[in-house]
Amino acid sequence: MDDTNAGSAGQTGATGIALLSRLVLIGPPGSGKGTQGQVLAKELGIPHVATGDLIREIVEAGGEDAERFKAIMATGVFVPDEDVVAIVDKRLSKPDAARGYLLDGFPRSLEQARLFAATRAGATLQAAIALEIPVELLVERLSGRLTCLGCGASYHEKYRPPVKKTGVCDNCGGALVRRVDDEPVAIRQRLQTYDEKTRPLIEFYEDQECLSRIDASGTPADVHDRLQALLGVTNDK
Repeated sequence: MDDTNAGSAGQTGATGIALLSRLVLIGPPGSGKGTQGQVLAKELGIPHVATGDLIREIVEAGGEDAERFKAIMATGVFVPDEDVVAIVDKRLSKPDAARGYLLDGFPRSLEQARLFAATRAGATLQAAIALEIPVELLVERLSGRLTCLGCGASYHEKYRPPVKKTGVCDNCGGALVRRVDDEPVAIRQRLQTYDEKTRPLIEFYEDQECLSRIDASGTPADVHDRLQALLGVTNDK
């Protein structure tokens, strides 16, 4: 992969002049990884692959693996790395992933990254993109999230507050509450887990000379523009 710096705002590290389409998106909770990944995958015409979704599909479909995964998750333990990598590799063998893929939330650990690199799909990985953002901004983003108890609508104390009345849903009049895992103490615990398990991936992909860093602060549109510039994506029809 060409490691020429394209000079886009908010990006450093290895980047490609040609369009890249086999990607891993890395970022802590609140970095916007899921949102950016879905939009970017649609623009590139490649599947957005999230391991959480894949495992849920297996569990919902039933069968031997479904029962085994349910039993594992019921204990609060993650599905074993070997199983997760096998699930992803199987998904990436489908025709819609022939021209590329965008992995969101995988690999989640150094061991998964090493196992994935040994698979057919993993061997074709072109870029790992790290979304970087200050911790205090992450805490602000996550702790400000509110959800309606009535209809499930999402709000944010600072960025998207209800228009009609504080603490009340504009749609149905239901009470707005903060999830337990969005309390500041819980958020910092989640970020600590990320630092311990996932952040080492950045060094791993840096050693592989396929890492690019993106500034994930600012608006979603700002971050999206930086990602497009990095990958050579345009909106021209």
